[in-house]
Amino acid sequence: QDIDDFGEMLESNHPLGYGTYYDVGPDFHTPWATASEGWTGSGFTFSDSDSTFATLETGATAPVDQFLITGPDAIYSVNISATLASATTSNTVTGALFKNDTIVAHIFFRHTFQLKDKPTSLNTSGNIELHTNDKIDFRFKSSVKNNGIEIENLNLRLTKMGEL
Repeated sequence: QDIDDFGEMLESNHPLGYGTYYDVGPDFHTPWATASEGWTGSGFTFSDSDSTFATLETGATAPVDQFLITGPDAIYSVNISATLASATTSNTVTGALFKNDTIVAHIFFRHTFQLKDKPTSLNTSGNIELHTNDKIDFRFKSSVKNNGIEIENLNLRLTKMGEL
């Protein structure tokens, strides 16, 4: 077991500025905005080098920040924690893990905001099988079209539990 080998991506103080929201909607999952590398173990590379861009509903673009698995095939523990706020009330936001641009159905959170502009802490975790050159990232979807989501804090941590 190689439990000390972990990698972390984080975003704090959204790059658009505190109190600024970016638009997500119900039609597709929107990647989170620019992240920074936390601590990266030998089995990970923090990757946005492929210059992949996602089009947001406003027409703006944001890098699809990802973990690139560079180590051997393994089972990983995924832990995601976030503090989010919504620009509207009664808006349900879903955050989901994506592996190679495909949703991982069992690692997600869903929250309905009763108050706008009130930060709420959310988290999810699970285990996933990953192989060398797999990429994972975290994306959001909203029940309200063009709803603003503010990411006050978001951490995504992968821990290698054991090789396959």
